[in-house]
Amino acid sequence: MALLDENSLRKLKCLSGLKRLENILRWLSNLVLLMMRACYLMIYSEKRKLHFMVDPLLNCHCNLFCY
Repeated sequence: MALLDENSLRKLKCLSGLKRLENILRWLSNLVLLMMRACYLMIYSEKRKLHFMVDPLLNCHCNLFCY
């Protein structure tokens, strides 16, 4: 007499497959979040660089003595 019949084994395999799929989807979700964060940080960094280059020009206000 087997501990688990064939139907129970099939259900267990299905559940383990679903668990694996859940882990893969969680991993992909984390990867997407990390990529979004990296893009945000790159945009923020470029914005700061642009701000430091343009800000002195905007604050000059046609002053002849600005350098």
